[in-house]
Amino acid sequence: MPGKGLSLESIYHAFEATTLQPIITIPALVYALRQPDRLNSLLVHAFGTAPLFSVQAVKKSLQVLTVLGIIIRLNRYLSRKAANNWTVDKTFDPKKEIVVVTGGSQGLGLCIAQSFAARGVKVAALDKNEPKSALPENVTFYQADLVDWQDVNNAAERIRTDIGDPTVVVNNAGISEQTPLLLPQDAQESPSGAAARIEGFQQVLDVNLTAHLRTSLAFVPAMIASNHGHLVSISSMLAYAGTSPSCEYCMSKVAVQAFHEVLAMELKHTHKAPKIRTTSYFPVWLRTPMAEARLKRSELPSWMLLEPEDYAEEIVMQVFKGESGGQVVSPARLNVFTGIRGFPLWLQIFIKELFFLDGVPKHA
Repeated sequence: MPGKGLSLESIYHAFEATTLQPIITIPALVYALRQPDRLNSLLVHAFGTAPLFSVQAVKKSLQVLTVLGIIIRLNRYLSRKAANNWTVDKTFDPKKEIVVVTGGSQGLGLCIAQSFAARGVKVAALDKNEPKSALPENVTFYQADLVDWQDVNNAAERIRTDIGDPTVVVNNAGISEQTPLLLPQDAQESPSGAAARIEGFQQVLDVNLTAHLRTSLAFVPAMIASNHGHLVSISSMLAYAGTSPSCEYCMSKVAVQAFHEVLAMELKHTHKAPKIRTTSYFPVWLRTPMAEARLKRSELPSWMLLEPEDYAEEIVMQVFKGESGGQVVSPARLNVFTGIRGFPLWLQIFIKELFFLDGVPKHA
């Protein structure tokens, strides 16, 4: 995670805070323009009679760095304002918010619930499976099968009765089938094999995607009524690059991204609730039970494997800001790959095969 040890992100943040900081570069540029002789003397003093950089080169460099620094900050400001519909919600109070976390009994969901609870927030952990260990005092477990609307709706009623209307929903629950899209050659004519494959495919889509609709139908109307809330969706970088043997997982995460974008648009324009915040997250790999099968095949580079406790902290701190985070890619250096589908086709294939080919199953 950024800020933990030396990483590309920490190096870039240091560079941006100094070399690309207009508060630093603008005064330096003014000095260079108004005092070229003194600047030249400084350069000669620092580098000798043949300085590495001429005064003109220093001026040009400072101009470029100033412009880049301004563009970066302006772009960030506009994106933040647009993500929040150009509104400010001053009613957000972490101590008064009520959070629902789906898949809150284990993995990332449990870490998110614990992180909120550690800050005194009331949390409802919604999951089909009971937690394996005791939950914090202000986390209440509600058992519900997220693929069953009646189950979700009944749990929502119990939550409202017990602790009130949730104002934050973290759609985290997800499963993955480590299965090829098509059956092996010797099983392709088996009706039972095809039926089982289709059932597994639909199960992943139902948990990873349709559950978002169920929780939205259960909890969002109250947010609309008060024009206040925050919806968090956990997607994946695999939404940008489909791979086997996680085809339905990739498809579900692409759909989650689209669902989240449409929901944000409807909240603003259809329901006139622009202060409801929305944030979607795109991690690479998290050290959770879901990643165990991938880790058994081979180790991942440390920068690709994020610790769920650290990632949960990042999510919780964004919610505490009372602002939409937009689309958050982790690690941040992979932001460039969110545009992979606009890359030339040969480059798309090269990148996918470079990073994901080792997991593609090969039938005999």
